[in-house]
Amino acid sequence: TLIPALLLTLLVTWLGYKIKISHYQHQFERQTESGIQLIAQNLSAADAILDALVGLNQAGDEMDPYLFTPFSEQILQEYPFIKSIQYLSYLSDQEKGLFIREMQQRGFSQFTIHALNKTGIKQQAHYLVTTFIEPLTPRSAKFMGLEWIGNLTIQQEIEAAVNQNRMIMMEAPGFMQAPNHYLLLKPAYFGRTIPENSLQRREQLSGLFLILLDWITLKEFSSNQQKDGLVIEFQPQLDNRTNVKRDPSVNDSFMDAAFYAARSLQIASNDIDIVALSDSGLQRKDRIQIMFWVIASLVVYMIIIITARSRYLDKKEKQNVQLQLFKEREQAEVTLQSIGDGVVSIGVDNEIKYMNPVAVKMCHINLDTVLGRPINECIHLVDMSTTETILEPVDYFMNKTQGLNIKPNSNIALNVEGSMLSVDGNASPLVDAEGNLVGYVLVLRDVSLERQLTTELVYQASHDALTGLVNRPEFETKLRDVLELSRQQDTEYALCYLDMDQFKLVNDTCGHIAGDELLKQVAGLLLVQMREDDMVARLGGDEFGVLINLCTQKKAEEIAERIRQCLNDYHFTWEDKLFDVSASIGLVMINRMSGNLSDILSSADLACYAAKDAGRNVVHTYHPDDEEISQKFSQMQWLPRIKQGLRENEFQLAVQKISSTKEGASPASICEFLLRWPQPDGSFISPAIFIPSAERYDMMRELDRWVIKNALQTIPHLEQKVIPAGTQMYTINLSGQSVGEQGLSDYIWKLMVDNHVNPENVCFEVTETVAIANFSVASDFINQLRDRGCRFALDDFGSGLSSFGYLKRLPLDFLKIDGLFVRDMLKDPVDHAMVRTINDVARVLNLKTIAEWVEDKEVYLALQAMGVDYVQGFYLDKPQLVSELLSETALEIPGYQQSL
Repeated sequence: TLIPALLLTLLVTWLGYKIKISHYQHQFERQTESGIQLIAQNLSAADAILDALVGLNQAGDEMDPYLFTPFSEQILQEYPFIKSIQYLSYLSDQEKGLFIREMQQRGFSQFTIHALNKTGIKQQAHYLVTTFIEPLTPRSAKFMGLEWIGNLTIQQEIEAAVNQNRMIMMEAPGFMQAPNHYLLLKPAYFGRTIPENSLQRREQLSGLFLILLDWITLKEFSSNQQKDGLVIEFQPQLDNRTNVKRDPSVNDSFMDAAFYAARSLQIASNDIDIVALSDSGLQRKDRIQIMFWVIASLVVYMIIIITARSRYLDKKEKQNVQLQLFKEREQAEVTLQSIGDGVVSIGVDNEIKYMNPVAVKMCHINLDTVLGRPINECIHLVDMSTTETILEPVDYFMNKTQGLNIKPNSNIALNVEGSMLSVDGNASPLVDAEGNLVGYVLVLRDVSLERQLTTELVYQASHDALTGLVNRPEFETKLRDVLELSRQQDTEYALCYLDMDQFKLVNDTCGHIAGDELLKQVAGLLLVQMREDDMVARLGGDEFGVLINLCTQKKAEEIAERIRQCLNDYHFTWEDKLFDVSASIGLVMINRMSGNLSDILSSADLACYAAKDAGRNVVHTYHPDDEEISQKFSQMQWLPRIKQGLRENEFQLAVQKISSTKEGASPASICEFLLRWPQPDGSFISPAIFIPSAERYDMMRELDRWVIKNALQTIPHLEQKVIPAGTQMYTINLSGQSVGEQGLSDYIWKLMVDNHVNPENVCFEVTETVAIANFSVASDFINQLRDRGCRFALDDFGSGLSSFGYLKRLPLDFLKIDGLFVRDMLKDPVDHAMVRTINDVARVLNLKTIAEWVEDKEVYLALQAMGVDYVQGFYLDKPQLVSELLSETALEIPGYQQSL
């Protein structure tokens, strides 16, 4: 009965194995054909791209980066497996010096021809130099100016490309640090046509176009695999240089299968063999299913035997015990094969007794060849922190488990044929029932992905995601270290704080994608300008920081000016738009006399503000006694005081009367609301002191809303208790920040309705500068309130001659003549003519005029004779606090003190 049972087991196993293997073989062939076809299509597309680049280059007289940049960006976006497009210029030794100067004038001020380590190169007849890279990032900027002919392998490939006038595909050189990447090279020539023979092609060679192709991404981009399909590895063979052969008839082990296929492709006269491999074999579920069939067949067979032959009950019981032991052994083996860690069983003599499939695959060894051999001959572990080989893996991991003689955060790697695989592990002794040591178990776990993710997280935590530069926290950490070194070693460093000028224009015109691209290109320019031991960081938004190591102030100012000039010479192109690039730079020296980190950053920020105020595109060096810096610091000190004043309602309103020069005028008089800030000692802070700070730090919206709210709440009380209703108009000043604020007109209208204020009695004043600088916004705002009955006056008119052209288009009611002309009009004939001209223009436009700064009777009479409608000044009335006007009745007005 044993022989039939074994025959039945083999038959069922063989049938199940053949069925599954046939299914996977068909699936492998179908997926292979589809995948190789897509890879061929994408390689042909890459060759077509090279042809297009060569044709575009030969259509012009010379290589124009501004022409190739948008074309290259589109290619990189459409074909993600293309990681970089470069142009290598072919130069003779006589052209070398002139070419370097041209590249420096083009914006690469530090450009030079160098080897990868940036050392000088030996003199040679010709050079092949990288002069165009897309994308130009901090990581790729180091290849600008790289000389390629010095590499013998690359030189041979280039000669083959020129001799045969075809695309060459080769593996990426080791210095590019790009495993699984390939280079596609295509020569370009001077002239409109390609020379016919190789001699002419060498003479007319202008350079080569280079595409860096990521084979992993190409496979993923070309993948047509299903979720339940086989995992197929596609590998290229270039001119039989890569030897990947596999006999498809040989299996790795029992119930495993390896599939192999090779296809030959011809891409641009290049013969490329694509090898497809799949070592996945039968899935675990397939093996379990086959075992289920086998076990089910045996169980049925044994039941029949037991029923038919009862006399063999004793023998059958023994067979059942043996079968149970076999199942337990099979279950133990299946368990070891299914776990994700590599398990190695070792005898007391340190010889390998067993390795599960994960351990075999992890170590890339054949199990049959290592059984019985010492473990240190088969498994090679290296401590990457010291680069020392671990000679006794079992002792090492047993000590680690017990916490003995192991360095913290040790990085252990498995050396597999020269490549390092990060692993972690532990070891445990094996004892028998009597407690005797019979061997050890070593468990190895692949932690390469975990360590890679940890490295990436550390990098992301210290670098800006957009530009790849150091971020602000990391930059501040470096500044603290530098500050400490400067105090300990009496050394000097420099900090440049850069703020891009008119960066918002790029975002508003072309969108944030264009703004992000500009920031990346600026980051690349800054890295090219600086030394390797200097640090460039993105501090946020459009702000950058540059830390210059061991530098005097004079040298730092030269470097800062060089950075400014480099950015100023650069022009950013986006689609059909061209933008000038510039930055305002604040420079601060760091030495043993410097303050803390906050003081240094604040000083750099103030110096940058001073550079912007000086007209932008300027370098301003910080000095403690700098008057401009002191003024900026003083303005910064007012900011918290203004916020406190608003929060605690410290401000008050005053009114000044504007009188009519004519009888029967409507309105008879005008009251202008003015802002006052009383102090505990009875004095007032002049608005000329704190208003500039509020304007600089965007506080005018809050101040204007406070004035508007309290003025509109005050008007009903003034008309009820002080000024007769209907005979008075009130004016309220608005800043440029408020005029451009969305929703302010609705806010004003709601306050008028809530306080029952007639909009025809309210006039809002905007300055001439605000109206002209924000003409469309100011015009829309004025129309919204004028449609509801409010009136508007143009304040400080005459400060700009261009304003005459806007008067016809602005919907105004009053024109206030700048007091600078009114005050001295009787002494200065030019001022007198300006006042008369403004008044005459207002008459033609049907506007009423108001003259400011009327301080004596003679000026008043002259203005009256000239026909000016209203006058305002100390000669007629001085500003008076509203609280004083209502002092006799303030207590009778509910909530008045709170509203003020």
